[in-house]
Amino acid sequence: MWMPRGGFGKLAETLANVFEEHGGTLETNAEVEKIVVEGGRAVGVETLDGRRFTADAVVCACDAKRLYLEMLPENVVPKELRKRLPGMKTTPGFFQVQLGVDMDLEPYRHQIKRLNFIYPYPDIDKAMANFPNGNVEEAAYYLYVATFHQPEMAPPGQHSLKLECPTRLDSKGIDWDRDKEQVADVFIRRTEAIIPNLSKNIVVKEIRTPLDLKRDTGNSEGAFAGWAFTPDLLTRKRPKQRTPVPGLYHAGHWTTPTAGVPWVMLSGYNTAGMVISDLKRRNGRSAPVPAAAPARE
Repeated sequence: MWMPRGGFGKLAETLANVFEEHGGTLETNAEVEKIVVEGGRAVGVETLDGRRFTADAVVCACDAKRLYLEMLPENVVPKELRKRLPGMKTTPGFFQVQLGVDMDLEPYRHQIKRLNFIYPYPDIDKAMANFPNGNVEEAAYYLYVATFHQPEMAPPGQHSLKLECPTRLDSKGIDWDRDKEQVADVFIRRTEAIIPNLSKNIVVKEIRTPLDLKRDTGNSEGAFAGWAFTPDLLTRKRPKQRTPVPGLYHAGHWTTPTAGVPWVMLSGYNTAGMVISDLKRRNGRSAPVPAAAPARE
């Protein structure tokens, strides 16, 4: 998979620019509280601060559980779906320590690569279960050095690192707001066994917890990629892009095809096609035939 130059944030910025160039309007600080349904059809959204936006079609990219169980009137959601959603498993949350360091990591190239999996012992399943059970000292984690393949992510001679570990929102004995600094220090100290004096060269540190993910994205349990990667939730049990409510569509990693940036972009592309097709059919118009490209010598 190719990586966007300048990081994945640049991908979002580029899409936003294209959207605005084609006449779209971006509204920030406008968290949606509910989908407005009239006559059984989605006709807009209402924000937490009471503003209402109407539209011919509504596309939702948020948590499917939140959409169907909180944002929609109960009577428009099929009973079977309302019953099934609470028990559907999600991906874990992530604890992340993002670091900017003022040190040269080239001398360590023989022992660390761009992405490194660090386990305390050969039993990988046990190691991966340690963090959710409150054992940070023996938790398996990832060391990711972004600047080993994208040097532009930091000034010359400096590097961008991420220490990352999957875990649960309800990790045993951990209060994320209270304990996040202490937990981050453990991962930094453990990484010093690989990169000596790492802690002395940190110039930027950002800590992200499963609780932060839940607060910022609304994802159930702080899930990092929507539904769990199980066979049924990767296929037939995944909520569809056309929802049971006319005029309301789903896009992103809570619907088809699956999670991951390439698939989420494909999901958005497919959903856009559905919206255009359905609106033209509703308005009694057929899709226009694309004009032929002019011949060139």
